[in-house]
This record gives sequence, C-alpha cells and structure tokens, in this order.
Amino acid sequence: MWWKKGPMQYFCLFIWVLPMLCFSEELEDFLSALEAKDYFKHASVSVYVQDQNGHVILDYQGEKSLIPNSILKVFTTGAALDLLGEEFHFHTKLLTTGTVKEGVLEGDLVILGDGDPTLGQADYQKLFKEWAQALEAYHIHTIRGSVIGDGSCFEQALSSPTWLWEDLGNYYGAGACGLNFHENAYSLLFKLGKQVGDATQIAEIQPDLFHVKVHNKVVSGPPGSGDKAWIFGGEFATEQYVRGSLPLDAPTFTIRGSIPDPAQCCAQHLREVLIGEGITIKGNAISSFQPVTYPKSMIIAELYSSSLDKIVFAANQRSMNLYCECFLKKMGKKLFQEGTYQAGLRALHQHLDRLKIPLKGCRILDGSGLSNKNLLTAKSVVSYLSKVSQEPYFPTLYQSLPSNSYGADKFLQRVFSSPQLKERIRAKTGFSSQGESFAGFLSTDKGNTLSFCVIANHCAEVSMLRKDLEKLFQLLLVH
Repeated sequence: MWWKKGPMQYFCLFIWVLPMLCFSEELEDFLSALEAKDYFKHASVSVYVQDQNGHVILDYQGEKSLIPNSILKVFTTGAALDLLGEEFHFHTKLLTTGTVKEGVLEGDLVILGDGDPTLGQADYQKLFKEWAQALEAYHIHTIRGSVIGDGSCFEQALSSPTWLWEDLGNYYGAGACGLNFHENAYSLLFKLGKQVGDATQIAEIQPDLFHVKVHNKVVSGPPGSGDKAWIFGGEFATEQYVRGSLPLDAPTFTIRGSIPDPAQCCAQHLREVLIGEGITIKGNAISSFQPVTYPKSMIIAELYSSSLDKIVFAANQRSMNLYCECFLKKMGKKLFQEGTYQAGLRALHQHLDRLKIPLKGCRILDGSGLSNKNLLTAKSVVSYLSKVSQEPYFPTLYQSLPSNSYGADKFLQRVFSSPQLKERIRAKTGFSSQGESFAGFLSTDKGNTLSFCVIANHCAEVSMLRKDLEKLFQLLLVH
C-alpha cells in the first residue's frame, strides 16, 4: 500500500503530484468564482478536459446531459470518413428512358441523384449547359416526356421529425434529399421601406422557385435591429410565409430559405436551361421518390462530386447542416441499403460502438445537431475526440475543424481572441437560442494537446460566458 513506501518514494510521489495539485487548485478557484456569478447560477454548463494520455484535467459536471448543437457534427463527419471513406465521391447520373429516333427522345430525361449535397452549389447554369451539350452530342433535340428529378436513393422525408417548425423554412433547416440542388437554399432580396413599420417588397428570388408562392409579411425595423425575419413552410409546400422585420440599415436586405422540393427545383431549372439551348421539351419538370430500375436507360452524362475529405472540410468549416444530414443518410444507405434517418442513425451508433464511446445520458436524433432534442455529455464528446485521434482518418477530421487563428473561423476568434490563445485551438462550435458549445483540441505551452468540450444551455448572458471561457482556456495553456 502507498503508506508503506519509503521516504524517497514519498518524495518522488510528492514531486510528481505537486504540479497537478497546484494546477487543479487554480482551476478550482476559477470555477468557484464562476459559480458565484449571477448569470452562471441560472445556466446549465458542462466542461470536460483531458490530455493526450487520457488523464482528466477538468471534470465540471462532465456527465450532465445537455443540448449539444452543432458540435454533434464532429461525430457525423468522423463517422462519414470512417464508413464512407475519405476518397468517396457522390455519383449523379443524367440518363434517358425510352428510345431515341431521328433526334426525338420518346421517353423521359432523368437526373438520378446520389445524395450529393454539393450538386449545383456553384454555377448550376454552367453545369446544365454542359448537360445540354451532352444531349446534343447524342443528337437529341426533342424530348417528348418529362424532366424527372429522381431522389429515390433517400427517403422522401427530407427533415428530421424532431426539428422545430421555425427552422424548417430557413436555409439552415434544409433537409437532405436524394437529389439536392443549390444546397437546397434560395435567397430573398427585400426592398425596405422608408420608415419603421413600412411594408417591404420582395425584389428577387434566386434561384427561382417557379410554382412556389411566397407570401411577404415582413416590415421595416429600426436601424441596427438585425435580421428578425423568418420563413415558415414545410417540405414540398407550394406556399411559404415570411414574417418579422428587417433593419433599415440599407435599401435592400437578403435572407435565405430552404427549397421545399429540391429534386423538382433541380429538374425545373435543367428544363429551363435546355429549352434556352434550343431543345424542345413536351413534358413538365417533376420529382420522383419511388425507386425505379432503368433497364433500357442510356447514360448521357455523369457527375462525380469532390472527394469526401473536401466535403467534410466544408461541412465543419461552414457548419453545413445539409451536408451532415446527407452523410447520415448515405451511411445508412451503404450499411443497411436504406437512405433514411433511422438507418443512418444505426450506422452512426455502429461507428460509436466500435470506438467504445460511452453514450449513457446521450440521445442522437439527427446528423447536424439542429434538433433541440439531441443530448450529449461533455465527457462523451471528449471520449470521442480521444478515441478518434487514433484512427487513420483523424488528420483529415482534425484539419476540417475551424481554427482560432486570424483569417479563419470568425466566431471562434471572437470567443478565443486573446493573443495567448492565437493558433492554439481547433474546435467545432455550436450555438442556438439554447446556448453555445465547443469541442476540439487545445495546444498548450508545454507542447501537450488537450481534448476539451464545453456545453452551455440556458445562458442569458452569452457575452459574459465567452469572456469567462477565454480565461479558463488561458489557465489550461500552462498544462
């Protein structure tokens, strides 16, 4: 037993423990002062930190179940790199049904989706003109059927059933479709009035939603009041309502919404471009979610996405909900032949089980963290960061996490802006009306790497919390 050790052993043990005790006392004093603050009394906060050897540096309510927000993306993007592979590419096909005779297609033109969240992200008109040239190469000048956006590789339901109604119509609430288009988002350009309370006008919708009616109830708000306009409308809805106010800071203001039927919108825009390029189309643009085998089809063009490592980088750097929901459903498709939320969550849990991540007190209901019914513990997140750091794909995941160096993630910079912390942090952030969260890695003065997670819910004074978190991480630097 330890009390039977000799004097020299006592001395060595004391020398080894002393720095840790001093360090812990500093943290304990800091946390005691933090708990005494009024804003902190009403918040729910969990902090867990450990070093690269698995030694716990700080455990402040580390097993409390809290809403994680977007730090859940670390789980999803890590699982995607593991289960799909860093070099995976989404594969979209343009094909025909029926027969072609003397330049006339007696059948449909089909865009067969593969769940690519980046399809049409940039210059979709350029892409569609290339597809028009591909049709011309096959001497097709007339299509007697329809242009079909086939999203059947995923389930028809786009969004998680646990997402809030106020989120669904807005760009960040765009669900994952088997055929995505323009990141499933559109922009509304408003012309503001001259005085507070004046009505606004929608000057432009880009890309065009065609048959979707947008009802504008937005008024002009006081200068500096910020974007307080919300778009309400569910998936596949033909009408959307915009309510709230926009600030009189400039004559115009732009907000973004989610496309109700991305597959149909993609097909419609392709149809318009083809007609503009001189191709006659008799049928309409429609979406389809019923799996169809095309035994007599002819592939006109194929499109491969960027490799998954690049898409994961964008997903974490830009905190793209859509990308992570597509990863989730694609993992379900690969492992269980079902592009559904249910199958995707099974695949994600299989990944976490393999890494032996403790999930007691956790509940995962989507891939992006948008659901306010998700629950994680800071300890479970740090356990994941520690375990995944031993995986071969970890360098890709690590590089995808935003940095607090200048010129990188602006939100992370605002929270950890002190010169001492510059270029020391790689972390995924998350925030909502419920609070803020951070999960990632801190490089210390001694060259150690600490894995950390901070989750804060129900915090009314977020600015004060951020200042205190910066002080906490300055203390952690000396470890």
